This record gives sequence, C-alpha cells and structure tokens, in this order.
Amino acid sequence: MPTTTRTGVHEETKPAAAGSRWPAPPVWLLWIAGAISLTGLAILITGAIRTGVTVDETFHTARLHNYLTHGWYLLDDDLTTHGTPGTWVEDRYVYGPITALLAHLANTLTGNETWTTVSTTTNAYLIRHLTIATIAIAGTTATATITRIITGTWRWALITTAILLSLPMWTGHAMFNIKDIPVATGYTLFTLACIHTLTHTHQRPWRHHLTTLALAYTGILLTLGTRPALWPGLGATGALLVLHLTLHRTTTPHPWRPLTPPLVATALALTTLALTYPNLYTNPHWLLDSATESAGYEGVRSWTLLPGYAVGTVPDLLLLLGVVGCLVGFGAWCLRLPRWDAQHTKVAMVAAQALLLPTLIWLQASHVSGGLRHVLFAIPAVAILITLGTATLMGTFRARARQAVSGVAVAGMLLPTVAMVQLFPYAYGYANVSSSFLDVQKSAPDFWQASLREYADDLPAGSFIVCGVMADAAGRPLRHMPPGGQSWLVLGHDCARGPLSVLAPFLEPSTDDGMVDADFVAFTIYPDQEIQGCEEIGRVTRKRLLTDVIMSRGFLCPLVLPPYRGPVDLAPTQSTTPWLLDGWGGPSGNTWITATGPASLGFADHLAGRDLQVRLTGTADGPVAFRVNNEPATARETADGWMVDVPGVRRDLGSPANVVITVVPAADEVRLTRMELER
Repeated sequence: MPTTTRTGVHEETKPAAAGSRWPAPPVWLLWIAGAISLTGLAILITGAIRTGVTVDETFHTARLHNYLTHGWYLLDDDLTTHGTPGTWVEDRYVYGPITALLAHLANTLTGNETWTTVSTTTNAYLIRHLTIATIAIAGTTATATITRIITGTWRWALITTAILLSLPMWTGHAMFNIKDIPVATGYTLFTLACIHTLTHTHQRPWRHHLTTLALAYTGILLTLGTRPALWPGLGATGALLVLHLTLHRTTTPHPWRPLTPPLVATALALTTLALTYPNLYTNPHWLLDSATESAGYEGVRSWTLLPGYAVGTVPDLLLLLGVVGCLVGFGAWCLRLPRWDAQHTKVAMVAAQALLLPTLIWLQASHVSGGLRHVLFAIPAVAILITLGTATLMGTFRARARQAVSGVAVAGMLLPTVAMVQLFPYAYGYANVSSSFLDVQKSAPDFWQASLREYADDLPAGSFIVCGVMADAAGRPLRHMPPGGQSWLVLGHDCARGPLSVLAPFLEPSTDDGMVDADFVAFTIYPDQEIQGCEEIGRVTRKRLLTDVIMSRGFLCPLVLPPYRGPVDLAPTQSTTPWLLDGWGGPSGNTWITATGPASLGFADHLAGRDLQVRLTGTADGPVAFRVNNEPATARETADGWMVDVPGVRRDLGSPANVVITVVPAADEVRLTRMELER
C-alpha cells in the first residue's frame, strides 16, 4: 500500500511502509464494493434510457431555444418582444448554457437536431439523459481518483466509487439532472486539479502540468458554465492551494510555479465562457449578481430543511460511518496541524467542497424544497469523507472490530443499492429509516414527475392533462398546475402539448381545437394529498425495501372553476391563473394577456339559469369570434373591448354554474386586460 514522502511543496508516491495510517481494506469488502459499483453503473445507464422527462429538463430546453434565437439563456416569459430580458427577471445570471450546449452537440451529431434548432422528441431527451450520465461517470471517476491520491491506493478508491454510486441522490439524479450533476462533476474536477497540483512524481512534468490544466479548465467550464453562482466554492479551493504554497514557499526554489496550470486554465475557461455567452460573462456584475440571485430564491425558508434532508435521505449507516470516522480522524489531523503539509491541504479541499457552501446555505435558511439536489455539488466530496472516515475507524480498531466496520460499510452500501433496484428508475425517491420521523417522509417521492411517462399509453385520447394538482377549498382539483418556476400563464396550459410538457414526447401529436372539455386528467406526486370529486384512473408504485411507495396518481376530474366575486385584472400574475384555462401568453411584465389562437377563460356563476353579459376589456389586430361553453356566442364591440352574451341555458361543462368564454382570433393577436360580469 502506498504512502507519501514530502519533497518541498509536492508529495511523491512511493511504496507503503509498515504502519501506514490508511489500513488495507479486506479483500471481501473490495469484491462487494466492485459488485455494488457495477450495479450502480448499470442502474445509472439503464435508468437514463428508461426514465421519463423531468420538469427542469423542459425549462432548460426552452432556455436553449431562446439562447440560440436571442442570445439569452432564459425562459419565454423572461423576454420582451425585442428578445431582451424584462425588468421583472430575477434570475438572468443564475444559469449558463454550457451543459445544454454539450447535450445539443450530441443531439446534432446523432441527427436529432440541427445546430439552430432544439427538439423535444423522445430521442432528443434520451441523448440528453445519456450526456448527463456520461458527465456523472466522469464525476465518479474524478471522485475515486481524489481518494486514490489521498490514500495512495486504488483499493479505497474502489470503495469510494461504491459509496458514491450507492447514494441514491447521486445515481438517481445522474440519469437526467442537467443543472446539478454537471456542477457536481465540474466542482470535483477542479478539486482534483488542485489536489493534483500538490502531487508530483518528477517524471514528465509537462504531462503533469497539462493534466492539471485540462482538469481545471473542464471543471471551471462545467461548474460556472452551468451555475455561475458556484464561483465562491471554486475560489475557496483555489485559496487553499495558494495558502499551502505560501506556507511552504521557502522550501522549494519555484514556490509559485504550480499555480501556472490552474491560472492558465481559469483564464481559458473564463474566455470560453465570455465567447459562448457574452450577455452574461462579459457583464462585470455577474459574479455578485449570480450569487445574490441564487441566494434570493423565494420559498419556504427554514434552518431545519437541509439538515433534515441530509439525515433523512443519506443512507443511515454510511452517514454514521462518515460522521463518526471523520470525528475520530479530526483529532489526529489536528495534532499534525502545525506542519500543514500537502495531505492537510488535500483533505481540507475535499472538506471545503463537502461543507463550505452547504453550511452557508444552511446559515441563511435557504429554500431547498428540492432536497439535497440543491447541494448535489457536495455529494462526491461527501463520499470521499465517508471513505476516509471508514478507513480511519479501521485503522483505529483491532482486527475483529475492523471486520465489524467493514460489515457496517457493506450494509450501508448494499441496502440503498437494493432500494434503488426496487425503485428503478426513480432512485431519487429513496428515503432512509430516519425519514419517518422527519418532514422528508411527507415530501413527494417523485418530485421530478418522471413517473408520468408510465401513463402515456393508457390516457384517454385527446384528454386535457394537468401535471400537478391545485385544489380549491373543498379539495377539488382545478385545471391548472401548481407554480414551479414557470410563467403564471403556462400553469393553465395542457400538459399533453407544448415544449414544457413532460408527457408530450411520449404521446401521439395532437392539435388544439380550442374546445374545453367537461373533465380533465390530473396527476399528483404527493401520496397523502386528498383528492375530492375525482375518479382515480391509475397510479405508479414501487417498493423501497419493506415499504410501498406511491410515486404518482392519476385522476379524471370534472371541470371546477373559481366563483366570480368581482372584476378580474388579467395581468400575467398569480392572481390571474385560476381564471385562465389555456392558450394565453405574454411576459410577466405585461399588464395584459395575449392570444394568437383559441384561448379560454372562465368562472362559476352560482346564479345559473339567468342570462348575463361579460365585458372583456382589450384590443385586437383583427376580427374576433367568441364561444360560450364551446358554442358560438353573440358579442358586440365596445369602446374598450367587447360585450359577450352568456345565455342562462347553456351546455353543461362540469357544472351548470360554469361559464367558459373562448376567444377565437381570426388572425394576429388579441390582448385582454380585464374581465367583468354584468347581469
């Protein structure tokens, strides 16, 4: 087993001497770790092929389309009619296009896309999934290599691989997560580059420097090119490297030479980013704005969320080994602290990736509704710390106790791996025993809606679909999705159609005739959500060890509309959503909504049976026709819009009280600002 000998700033790898601080793991543990690693890789790759399209993927597909069209990696409603960000946009510096462009390149090479077009077909999403899986495998390799450098042996590196691939939040997200897996891989590659800088063999130094440069360049490009706000994490790792070189500057003739490859890589990566996305990376404010915009994400804030997710979703036994082992090893680490040798710096770099930014996120009680997905960049380093903790415990105890530690490690890896096989391909739905005492158990196992793919072959033809349930006070589902980062107007769109649909790639293409059905299909990903007034038409379930897990449920529901209580201002805001059924668009900064095809809005009038009129305030670029509950309606133009006649006796759409008005432009665009009922 290798050990290390100090040679100035660097360390040189030599054969291990007796008494090395890293004991050799049992051979049987290595065989099991190898089997778990192969199983994890199989789950990862086949899961990338089998899993459905997830919510965030559709957003980034829309962002890529706008990037290729307008030069901004933003959503449709973030852009004005001139193709520039609106003043209301609060996340223009949160995401970068590098990972999306890598997947786009793969799709272009495989013929699914051209360089200027973006596809939402099944094959296009498959290539995107395989691109993310490839990046995850690179991240796994980098993680194992860091362990190899620190411990001096590939044996512990193999165990790190098994630990990382048995963490369901890593393997599960490695199938599809376009915005977190590349960041985790990039961060790990940069950490590896800095650690590699401190490990020198005196053989072919040019190759050593080129390797460091390539690792650092790729790491920075993936990390900052996907999530620009991660620069403080990379900066902290680089600062530890500078600190080490400063402390040891008198022991080597060229103390600052090792900084050359990382600095050159940084300059090259930032230049590449500036050339690729000048709207962001040439703006001098992007460093500060990316951090503040990411930290300012609105939502539920709590100091208990992140620790709760960590305790509830990291496998119990691995978490125990990591915490106890690292606490035991920390004392010995501190005893050698006055030397602050290269080994201290390497471990500190890993600890910084695992703990620094997650601690800051915890201290500011950030919104982390997506669980550990928000700190996925730390997971590879956490796997290394669990490995080092396990090795430390083995080196502390005698032979029998070492076997016991190995047994705990095997159980810690094996149980979540079995659960991932049971949950396939929804490994991210894993929760451990501790989760039953925490809020984690109450969250959605299929937060990403990938399981909705399983309903595609059995849905009633032509159904209007809502991929999520927003209920009224009586628990009856409404015909719009809950908010999740998209435009308020998109919440009322049909989940069976459009570029933001997680189901459209798996359904036969269909056209929208603008008719509103008396019922619709609604999906919920919350197992305990009470659904009233609907018929369940299916559910996706999995086993998780000895527990049954409901990933999602589908319901056929009658049309429920909000009761009319006064005039409605039709600006694209949250208050507008309940009134809009489908077909509307417009940026969030508008004071009006727009339609270029059939678009509907409606309400419940509980004085049903009486004739009434609805005043619509707005303008149009051409003639406009109207329908009431899918039947032609009479309307007359007014000075500021139209007056639509609603007969007391009308077609029943879900309820006699429901009034659905469909605007049908003959050509061009209709703009509405207000809806008011007149009796």
